[in-house]
Amino acid sequence: MSMSSFWRAAGRCCPWLALVLCLNATRLQAQLPSLLKDYTVRQWGIEQGLPEPVVTALHQSEDGYLWCIGLHKAARFDGLQFSTIAPKPLPPNFPQPLLGMLDRGREGLWFYGGHGAARFDGQHWQVCPAPGSIWKMFSGSAGRLWAATERGFCEVRGTNFTLVPFPLTNVVTRFYSAACQTNGSCWMACGGGVLRFRDGEFQYERISSGSVGTIYTISVSAAGTVWVASGDRLFCRRDDQWSEAVRLPQVSGFAPGISAILECAEGDLWVGTEVGVFRWYRGQWTTLTARDGICPPEVRCLAEDRDGQIWIGTAGGLVRLHPKTVRFFEVGASPEATWVTAVAPNQGTNLLVGLTGGGLWEKSDDSFRHLDQEFQPLTASTISALLRAGDGSWWIGTQGEHLWHFNEGKAAKISEASGVGISSRNITALFEDHQGKLWAGTWDGLMVQDKENRLHEALPYLNPVCALMADGKGGVWAGHQGIGLVNVNDNKFSRPAALNEGLINKDVRALLRDADNVIWLGTLAGLVRWDGDRVTTFAAAQGLPDQDIRQILEDSLGYLWLGTAHGLVRISKADCAKVVRQQATRLEVQVFGRNEGMNSEECTGGFGSLAARTEDGRLWFATHGGLAMVEPDRLPPTHQSILPVYVEQICANGHTLWTHPLLNTADTEANQELVIPPGSGGLEFHFTSPSFTQPESVQFRHRILGYGDEWSAPTSSRFVTGVWPRPGRYVFEVEARLRNGEWGTTARSVPLVVQPFFWQTPWFSGLLVLAGSIAVFLVGRQAARRRYKRRMERLELLQAVERERARIAQDLHDDLGTDLSRLAMLSDLAQVDAERPEEVRRHLDDIFQSADDMVHKVDEIVWAVNPANDALENFNSYLVETAQQVFNAAGVRLRLDVAVPPLAVKLNSTLRHHVFLVLKEAMNNVVKHAGAAEVHLTVRLEGTRLRLELADNGRGFVLSQIPGSESGHDGLQNMRARVAEVGGTLVIDSAPSQGTMVRVEVPLK
Repeated sequence: MSMSSFWRAAGRCCPWLALVLCLNATRLQAQLPSLLKDYTVRQWGIEQGLPEPVVTALHQSEDGYLWCIGLHKAARFDGLQFSTIAPKPLPPNFPQPLLGMLDRGREGLWFYGGHGAARFDGQHWQVCPAPGSIWKMFSGSAGRLWAATERGFCEVRGTNFTLVPFPLTNVVTRFYSAACQTNGSCWMACGGGVLRFRDGEFQYERISSGSVGTIYTISVSAAGTVWVASGDRLFCRRDDQWSEAVRLPQVSGFAPGISAILECAEGDLWVGTEVGVFRWYRGQWTTLTARDGICPPEVRCLAEDRDGQIWIGTAGGLVRLHPKTVRFFEVGASPEATWVTAVAPNQGTNLLVGLTGGGLWEKSDDSFRHLDQEFQPLTASTISALLRAGDGSWWIGTQGEHLWHFNEGKAAKISEASGVGISSRNITALFEDHQGKLWAGTWDGLMVQDKENRLHEALPYLNPVCALMADGKGGVWAGHQGIGLVNVNDNKFSRPAALNEGLINKDVRALLRDADNVIWLGTLAGLVRWDGDRVTTFAAAQGLPDQDIRQILEDSLGYLWLGTAHGLVRISKADCAKVVRQQATRLEVQVFGRNEGMNSEECTGGFGSLAARTEDGRLWFATHGGLAMVEPDRLPPTHQSILPVYVEQICANGHTLWTHPLLNTADTEANQELVIPPGSGGLEFHFTSPSFTQPESVQFRHRILGYGDEWSAPTSSRFVTGVWPRPGRYVFEVEARLRNGEWGTTARSVPLVVQPFFWQTPWFSGLLVLAGSIAVFLVGRQAARRRYKRRMERLELLQAVERERARIAQDLHDDLGTDLSRLAMLSDLAQVDAERPEEVRRHLDDIFQSADDMVHKVDEIVWAVNPANDALENFNSYLVETAQQVFNAAGVRLRLDVAVPPLAVKLNSTLRHHVFLVLKEAMNNVVKHAGAAEVHLTVRLEGTRLRLELADNGRGFVLSQIPGSESGHDGLQNMRARVAEVGGTLVIDSAPSQGTMVRVEVPLK
């Protein structure tokens, strides 16, 4: 039958086969002890993220990940999450089922099984057919790659499998399994023997001189021991010699088929079968089968990780066995009555145990017996304190039933003496001093026994007493609730000021004087160390995972054991001394909880004798669910607490930017800078740390150099979101540790380059600065120009005003001055001719005419300087009115061609004045010299220029024959000067008998 046909048939039969195997496995319960006594079990299936229910091979890589090989897929496991590795879609010739993997570093990962192998280089898959199913692929010397197949050995070059010629013709060439040694040798099971292959050379060995059935399973230990299974017989090869080591016990009369063999580092042998897993240790078999909750129990593979944990691949998922370092005993007649409230060592290694409402129990040979006959009055009492006296009798304190003394089968109830102000009804602690005197702590204070076996008040304090201890000087230390530690010696009491002032919390719940005479106090705020001079508190800042210290014991190896609300804690006294001397800041802490075998992690606290050390060195701790026991000298060595950490993925806006490489992960990281394109949005970082003992206790901290250089607060979260860095260079760093352990000495880092948009680049910023500078320069220049222009306009305006004032002064001087002089002269003539009435009348007419001329001239001056007349329309009206006055008086017909100008057209006073005077001079010339009968006045606005024409039909003249025309003192020259002053042109066109045309064109400013 081919491999694929076999697995398809097995798949169809699997449900029925599993049911049969489960029923057969339950029959082992009465025969073999369960592994649950020594191991805690955890299982993973599809519901917990395992990609396939069947696990055919297991492999822990150099970087610490556990690889789980399924029928069609492989998954990388970090202790919490599975990362599936498989091609999509699955190629038709992909090896099925998968039987194993080989990490070849940068060459890629090889997954092999039925039909051949498939190589994965981190991005692409390449299927490589082989001559038959591959049992094992391994690396030989000089990096050569070999494959052990069902048809023999093949050398793999590239993707080609070349079958090595088999020289041993007398050996069956059908192979069923293979295993490799670290030296490059490969062992294959064939027939009744094994074949050793190394670098092309074969060596066949028979495992026994007797009859041996077909060998289907072979394994090689880390020490080089070769194990094979034939039927129910197990053979091993040590020191080049084969021997039969052990025989597997039968199940329901038949030997279960062996599918996997594993020899652990400690030397115990594990055997996987179709009904579960078997362990051979110290000459005894123990099992883990369907009766222990493993169903289906069919084992496909076995592996041991670096922490000594056993991993089992089954037809129903992945199973982890973690060695118990704490043995747990449930004490009591019912699950409800398992709250241990007192424990004290008895003779030898025995114990006396008190329960809440369950009376007294005795532990002997790992079993517990209810002492309902020996301590009949306390059968259902709550025992709160136990003390074995020096004479062998027992003092037993209760809650609500006072103190009891048992001696040689006789019981006596002890209560407070009459007249005592406190009650002995509720006993919390017991202590016997060197004189045999009994001290009893109660809820009301400390009491002491008198000679009549009565209890008297020993201290004036009414605070509850939680713990009692010898002071080494014949007295007693009493740990109180609320007031700290009190010493009583020779009927005197004292409260050490230095100690009690140094207590952060004064509820002392546990006391211990160690072998070095150092006093330790358990409080609600941590563990307190007092060496007589210095008081030191160890709390969360120093690494304690729980500050509620309820129990304290010392072992023989220099460690303190603390019972807390969340399990047991072991710390080194030497580490504590280093912290006291400021040579260290944190303690190396080892926590023992449910994973280590504590069914109930909450230790009993408050008062009483709650922890004990027996003569064999075992430590016993009272819990709410039973009794926890530790053997300190048999604990496995602690593993390195510094954990590796890997950045697995970096995302932005749901898109993956970078993924941790699967190849060579032990030393490969994103050494090159990860370039993040602009606009990627918020970044997400996903990281992990492979840890399989306490994966939930792994803590992480991170920082992004260049974004925020401070480390984040420790957290168990394995991703960071909401990081929005600006464009630039950054380095993401992350570290891992076990809770309250040390951080890694080297953080895992990924350099990042966040690319900017083009407008965020330096050159664009420089360009913006340059453009801004140019813009500022241009704006400043324009502003300066405007200021200069405004200043020049103001100066021009001042100059225009000055010119206007000068012109007005000149006009007043030239026109009015002359006229006034003429008036004065005419007045003088009138006085001279006073006796001549006709002359006087003539002179008066001249004076009137001159005065009238003066009025017109003043009106013209006022009109010229009045800003209200700046509009061209007003200018036209005034010009037309003047023309009508001049020509009507002379009897000359006036024709007008004056266009209506826009309202917005303005003329300044200078322009109006000069143009008006030029036109008026032309009008006067027409009246005086032209002898015209008709005059045509035209005013036109042509763009930005004003054109004025005055044409008559008079006699005309030749311009060159006008006397004084060249001298510059006549009216024509004045007209040209005025027009030129305002930037205009003057054209005079005249001919004899053809009239005269005067045209003035001026620009409008």
